[in-house]
Amino acid sequence: MEKKITKGKILDIISWVLVLAIFATSLTLLITRKSKGTIAIFGNRYDVVLSGSMSYKNEEHLDFLNGHDDQIQKMDVVRSQVVDKNSDLNVYDIVLFRDTYGRTNMHRIVDKRAQSQDEINLQEATISEDRIVLANHNSAIYTNAISFTTVEVTFVSKSETFSDGYYFSFAGLAQEYDLKTNPHGDMYEHKITITKKSTAPVKFVIVHNKAFEYASEQIINFKMNAYNGEISINGKSFPEGSEQLVTNVIYEYMIRGDAAKTEDGWFNYESIYSKVNKIIPKAGYFVSYITSIPGIIMLIGLGLIIIGVDFGVDYFSKREKKKQLTDNTIEIRQENNDEEK
Repeated sequence: MEKKITKGKILDIISWVLVLAIFATSLTLLITRKSKGTIAIFGNRYDVVLSGSMSYKNEEHLDFLNGHDDQIQKMDVVRSQVVDKNSDLNVYDIVLFRDTYGRTNMHRIVDKRAQSQDEINLQEATISEDRIVLANHNSAIYTNAISFTTVEVTFVSKSETFSDGYYFSFAGLAQEYDLKTNPHGDMYEHKITITKKSTAPVKFVIVHNKAFEYASEQIINFKMNAYNGEISINGKSFPEGSEQLVTNVIYEYMIRGDAAKTEDGWFNYESIYSKVNKIIPKAGYFVSYITSIPGIIMLIGLGLIIIGVDFGVDYFSKREKKKQLTDNTIEIRQENNDEEK
């Protein structure tokens, strides 16, 4: 037999959900108060703007800021997306960052430049579809100084036997390697694996160390487990007509407040917390109150009032039912007495 959900039960459920929401909000606000007005939710953070450094355009930079009218006023709330080294940060983006004094600040990116990058270079090599061919004795593959732990070079050839005709070096020192050979269609795959014991940046070079039929072995994949991101390339990875591939570019950013005349300085991605993607005007007044001790007490008090009202309603409802049951019992007894007479 199905139990009916009464209106009273529905109200009980709603009131307890509301109470739990209020207490959860109160806890969040206490944490926010401890973090000085910052709330982080699902990769977004919400901050109250406490200064006017982004509130107007400095006359010295009117030309640069022409068309960028997204100034932020004191006591606005900003929502920002947490960033990492792979995030796309560009000039004119407004970011939250750790300034030179170790404080959290919010200003605009006004310039960017490459701080480091990984480079793969070809020398007198040819590209055949997706394959790199070290076609003559002077052919080579070399990198700039890269921090990495392992490198894998995969050759294919028609011969099951690898030529062992290459010199693999870190910083000019020849390296030993592991070799695994497996069938690859109607050819054979020869995978060279070299492990580096330290993470210090070094140049990696592949050149020939003896004469053989150079074009008989072709590289189908060059892979490095690099600190700034994995490198995995083949012939198609190189721009057309170019013998250099630049990857894992790490930028640093010049930052300045719109109202400021001078820049804060250059900062790398590790100093940048998040990128602003929404502004809520003047919401900081509400957030400041609701995160204050009186505001939190008010919320907790509201939750306690709801609990008190709920218990009160339940108490009087049960009392009324008990009274009605007693009255019905007396009435039945009276009817029975009348029948006996």
